[in-house]
Amino acid sequence: MATQAGGKLSNITLNKDLRHFRHIWQWLVRGNLATKNPWHEINWLKGTPQQKIWYTADQRDRLLAAANRLGTKFHAACSLFLDTAIRNGELCHATWQHVDLTSLAITVASEPGGWEPKDHQIRRAFFSTETGILLRNWAAACRSSLVAHQHLTPEKADETLQGFRVFGIGLSAGHDPYERTFNTLLKKACRTAGTPEVTAHALRRTVARLANEAGAGIRDLKELLGHSNLSTTEIYIGREQEDAARRVRLALARAKSGNKMVTVDGQPNSAGESQQDATPARTAC
Repeated sequence: MATQAGGKLSNITLNKDLRHFRHIWQWLVRGNLATKNPWHEINWLKGTPQQKIWYTADQRDRLLAAANRLGTKFHAACSLFLDTAIRNGELCHATWQHVDLTSLAITVASEPGGWEPKDHQIRRAFFSTETGILLRNWAAACRSSLVAHQHLTPEKADETLQGFRVFGIGLSAGHDPYERTFNTLLKKACRTAGTPEVTAHALRRTVARLANEAGAGIRDLKELLGHSNLSTTEIYIGREQEDAARRVRLALARAKSGNKMVTVDGQPNSAGESQQDATPARTAC
């Protein structure tokens, strides 16, 4: 199992190794080289499945108001999350050279010889003017800290700042503890806002869900979220669950009507309609 410099094991490395272990056993089971996949028996490794939570627009705004009380750094990070839907690891590994405060964009890219984003692709995500103001204020605070504590000139502080992580600790190198700190502060903000406690991942789902409700197409959301396939994006916006619920309602309505062809609304179809016509169609995106 690979480790990083200093002998510390990365969470990302551990997750990849566990995923590879699962795929190997699935391959052995499919080839009849193993009779049982032990992955399904190791419940303590899988853990309890988390309920998928999305915030409404009102809950999102309340969360941001609560985040404002927890300091400029966390407020800027939370606002950037809810604008760009980047992953927690991507946020904490981003350096100031990846942030363009002129075009209001952040670039998700790998670290040379180190951390890589989950999809292994470079992509840009854009944020709002309000988030840009928060990031400028946080950059000014970081710059002032470098000048005061490292006795740098303002020009040298600007140059040094480019290699520092935006929300992480110090220079870009390996796993960053702010990933855990952010989730801790997020739960505190949730309690203050009176909203359900969530992790950073739920904020990604919130962005996808609200954007989809506002008319964003699923293929655009796939690129925004950095997914490799559309089925994952459908899960994020809740479409898979909603389609399943519609199919169940349709089946119950058919059974109640004595196997007559009915729509989801419970109204009988004409005799000429086929079962395919009665099935709710997906919205084209």
